[in-house]
Amino acid sequence: MDSLLHLMKRNRGNRNFSDRSVSKVVLDKILEAGVSAPSGVVDSVHILVVDQIEKRQSIHRICFETERIWLSGQPASVRERIMKSPDFDPTLEYLLKAPVLLVVSTRPNDPESPHAVECAFIALGYMLVMANGLGLITAPYAPSIMDDSDEKQLNAIMKLPPGESIQALLPVGYPEKPVKPIARHTYRNVFFNEYGNNYFQT
Repeated sequence: MDSLLHLMKRNRGNRNFSDRSVSKVVLDKILEAGVSAPSGVVDSVHILVVDQIEKRQSIHRICFETERIWLSGQPASVRERIMKSPDFDPTLEYLLKAPVLLVVSTRPNDPESPHAVECAFIALGYMLVMANGLGLITAPYAPSIMDDSDEKQLNAIMKLPPGESIQALLPVGYPEKPVKPIARHTYRNVFFNEYGNNYFQT
């Protein structure tokens, strides 16, 4: 378990994908982790495997433009904080560089699929951890949808049925080179019994 935690910490924020392909055996394990995630009483989460460069280019083009518009509309203080973050990459080039792009979709407004969005992100987390455990890196991204036309364009690329929409993208691949882990002080966000009572100081 310590080795897995080490891999998760080491690979966080690494978007330097190499051109090494991901074998079907490895990819199958990542997908198996995703479909094994808790999903309530309904099978509402779908995972699309995209390796066609044309599709990834189309997805990148829409995401890049909507991200730019979304960022420009944020308050100056928020925009500055985001742009200073070591995790922030305004080019989104990693969506193209990774050899495989996993697209997680679901039906967010379907009354028969309660908690569909939450289940989608749980599946995303399962795949992320499995990929890290297998020595791969990932860079989850949730598209900054600005209006219905953006969503329709993305859905059309993947030929999603009516009511289905993309929740997140998970580029997957091998690291080009190791990177120094990004220091994060997340322990201060963990509380014990009540908000503000730091768990790691009790």
